[in-house]
Amino acid sequence: MLKLCIIGSSNIVDHHLLVAKKLGFSLHAIASTRKKSLNAKKKLKKFRIEKYFSNYRELIKETSKLKNVCYLVAPRIRDTIKILSDLDSTDAPILVEKPISTSIKKFTNKLNKKKNIFVGYNRIFYETTRYLKLINISNSLINITCPEKNSYSFLTNSCHIISILVYLFKELKLIKKIKSKYFINVIFKSKKNNYINLSVCYNLKTNFKIEVKNSKYFISQAPTEQIKEYREIKIIRKKGRNFYYPKLYKEINCNKKYKPGFMSQMREFKEFAINKNFKIDNNMLFAKKVMKICNQVIK
Repeated sequence: MLKLCIIGSSNIVDHHLLVAKKLGFSLHAIASTRKKSLNAKKKLKKFRIEKYFSNYRELIKETSKLKNVCYLVAPRIRDTIKILSDLDSTDAPILVEKPISTSIKKFTNKLNKKKNIFVGYNRIFYETTRYLKLINISNSLINITCPEKNSYSFLTNSCHIISILVYLFKELKLIKKIKSKYFINVIFKSKKNNYINLSVCYNLKTNFKIEVKNSKYFISQAPTEQIKEYREIKIIRKKGRNFYYPKLYKEINCNKKYKPGFMSQMREFKEFAINKNFKIDNNMLFAKKVMKICNQVIK
């Protein structure tokens, strides 16, 4: 049985632990970057975690000697690099919350080469995102809307949307950017002749939205947990007039029992932890590429 050790005590940890318990992980230990963290103690009791450490470095020192150990790292963003550095001596599998860092400079060559790090970009595990990957999008116009508070929240939150684009298209070339006080509009091109029009709109009252348009279909992913696909137009004649309505071809909704993407993500992390030859998309180089594109957008 895999022994999961948790470093961090934010609310997102609860969602990870719910699926980890369901998938048979042993919740072995917890600590926070804050000594004597009340939140960590609450999770200790709530999830019946075996051990509590007031200092996360003591947790690492003791547990790194164990067999079948793995780590969940989910602290404040500013603490993530520090914790990964403290875990540098172990080759145990690590599931770390995104985005690792908002600074490209902190993605050092040494860190990028680490093969035991699995980055928690959960939206690439959505059923909706996996469907977009399956249909192999080409020769399309993709419109994306990112409502955000400010440029920093784009780096820490909309990085999820960029992770979907990197997962789907791998390489993106910046074609044009228009920037104002109220919005940023960027056009990227992918290798399969897709043009991605991404709009960051500050304080816009709407959901995140991805739309895929071509001569074969129109796909709306809004919010990102739901897909509606249209391939035909239905004509209804009323009182001598024709009315045109898109005909629904497919609808996909993410599993609502757990936080979307988390069950599939943890299932894949378990396979990653067991099988050292298991290939993943969301490694450190993936995380660096996501943040590099995010910085291209806002800088």
